[in-house]
Amino acid sequence: MKHLLYLLLGAASCLAADLRLLSERVNEFCEKHRGVAEIEKRHAEWIKQEPDNPDAYILPANALMKAAQMVNIVAGDQKDAIAVLTDPKTGKQVGSIAEGPDPEVIRRAEAILEAAAKKFPQRLDILVGRMAMAQRRKDTGTVKNAALDLLAMTAKDPKSLRWIDNAKIDGDPLKKALDEVKARIRWLYSFEKDDTDKAAQDCALKALELAPENVELLNFAAIRHLYRGEWKEGREYLLRAEKAAPRDWIVQHNIARASAELGDKADALKRLQAIIKAVPGTDDAKAAEESIRSLGLAADKK
Repeated sequence: MKHLLYLLLGAASCLAADLRLLSERVNEFCEKHRGVAEIEKRHAEWIKQEPDNPDAYILPANALMKAAQMVNIVAGDQKDAIAVLTDPKTGKQVGSIAEGPDPEVIRRAEAILEAAAKKFPQRLDILVGRMAMAQRRKDTGTVKNAALDLLAMTAKDPKSLRWIDNAKIDGDPLKKALDEVKARIRWLYSFEKDDTDKAAQDCALKALELAPENVELLNFAAIRHLYRGEWKEGREYLLRAEKAAPRDWIVQHNIARASAELGDKADALKRLQAIIKAVPGTDDAKAAEESIRSLGLAADKK
């Protein structure tokens, strides 16, 4: 288990946000058009009739996501089973019922949103929806590519970004876009594999082009280097983060670890002791105390 960074994994954003009007339209569409073939047929008809209507893409994509949910009934146990089947005579379990998404149907929903993103590039909700759908399939490569596309669109004109029903985004649109990408970076790092770590770092580096002093992105950029024992390279990103937020204790902790690995135990101990002094009794302080022990710095303590 990797323990250099304390990543708090946030819930992934969903395509269909909890907005009643959109929810009503999706439900109405699903009632009228049942099954994958019927949904796709209506989508094809609709985009011919109203090529500039985002709903012609968004509603069918949401409907396909609902249609993708499968019920599997098998003999024996299943992971995440929602019910078991028993023999009424013996009372013994003979099977189980579980729900799960059909990845092929989700891919088809993604394809609709990919086309929508090209046609309505200012719609951040559509761009986010692509990432969310790929996450449902645990397709890390597609999540990375969708995140990079979102960042490329954002770079052109962040002020033009819009949300569901073309609504203006509350607050800073750039921050909203970056927050969505950060959530996917956390998700990619959660797999703890080198290829997904690289994908996370690639997204962080691209995002840093839009926000070069963002502390969380700088930390994300450093993490893969630290995981790979590339302490010097990782420390360079962390020192940039320190300039922007000198009292970010995660950054200070990670700099200390890098310093210790590079042989500068005095710097490592100084930073860890500063954390303990600044926020005594907190989780950050306890982690710093543990690092002093695990890195063999206790003997150097004056």
